[in-house]
Amino acid sequence: MTKWILAGLSLLLGTGLLSGCRTSSGITVESYPKRSITVNSKVVGNLLQVTEHNAVKRNDLLLAQITLQNISQKDLQFECRFEWKDKEGIVIETPMTTWMPFSFSAKERKAVNAIAPNAAAEDYTFIIRFTMPSTRW
Repeated sequence: MTKWILAGLSLLLGTGLLSGCRTSSGITVESYPKRSITVNSKVVGNLLQVTEHNAVKRNDLLLAQITLQNISQKDLQFECRFEWKDKEGIVIETPMTTWMPFSFSAKERKAVNAIAPNAAAEDYTFIIRFTMPSTRW
């Protein structure tokens, strides 16, 4: 029995679902140097799809909008976050750089919007991953 539990944990770690590194994200959308979408997890990529992504500057603040679609027949729960970067590509840490939970009904399409924390933000990375269990007691 223990052998099967260890095999299951190894599979989850190998797919990046339990690891804390960058590869734990399922889908990453980057705006610079060119707009790109990277599917880091085939599991997430087979369930959720980025259909549009745009960014504009208004009043010196970068506004980003990512449109996602659940392409599966079941309800899904994920987390996402925006990492804002300055012109040198350095991440601007703010209290708002946290994982935000969201859910989709089967075949549902939603837009996720965010505003940069300050005028220094020139770029962003949008990251999606499966909802992680709480580490709090």
